[in-house]
Amino acid sequence: REAYQKGDLVLVHLALTTDHEETISESIMGEVVWASTLSQEAQYAVGIRFNHMEKEKPKLYAYIKQMEEMS
Repeated sequence: REAYQKGDLVLVHLALTTDHEETISESIMGEVVWASTLSQEAQYAVGIRFNHMEKEKPKLYAYIKQMEEMS
C-alpha cells in the first residue's frame, strides 16, 4: 500500500508451503524495477529484482525454479 519508486530497496518476507508440506520462510532484499498505480486508491503493483538469490537463499531459489519448470 506504499508508493514505491524505481530503485527503492525493499525487504520481502515470504512463507511458502511446498508440495511436500514443507514450509520455506525467508526474508530477502530486493530492488524495485518498476511500479504502477492500480485502479483502486492507494494500491500499487511493483516488480522486484532479487540479486544473488541463488547464493544467499538456495532453498528458496530451488523452489522458485521448480515452480517455473512446472508452469
